[in-house]
Amino acid sequence: MWLPRAFRKVINKDIIMNKKIIIPFILVAVAVIIIFIAPVFNFEVSDSQCKTGGCSGQICSASPLDYGAFTTCDWRPEYGCNKDCKVRNFQCSFDQEFKQSCMNCIQECGNQFDFRTGDGSIYQEFEECTISCYER
Repeated sequence: MWLPRAFRKVINKDIIMNKKIIIPFILVAVAVIIIFIAPVFNFEVSDSQCKTGGCSGQICSASPLDYGAFTTCDWRPEYGCNKDCKVRNFQCSFDQEFKQSCMNCIQECGNQFDFRTGDGSIYQEFEECTISCYER
């Protein structure tokens, strides 16, 4: 059987049965599994892992790759409705109840103003209205 010399020594029963070698080997193997392999298969997310990301705060994720995700740096009124990024149904998400009530409030703000005929002050009033929606 062709194996490098180091592998032949490990396979040798005398060395495998030697407790001075096998116990540290097992401890190192378990540590490697816990540190490097287990997180890949860890589907359970904690609130501390959930972070808001994206240029306008429109991403809620536990993945460090998503924190700095490339997103458009525009602002939409609905982005202000993204509050309380934490675990819901085993994944990170924003508070959907708040988001829905906030979106309804923004829609009501939009219905109050006729943007086709207004001057510049109408946009300021709309902005003040939407800001009040974020603070509910």
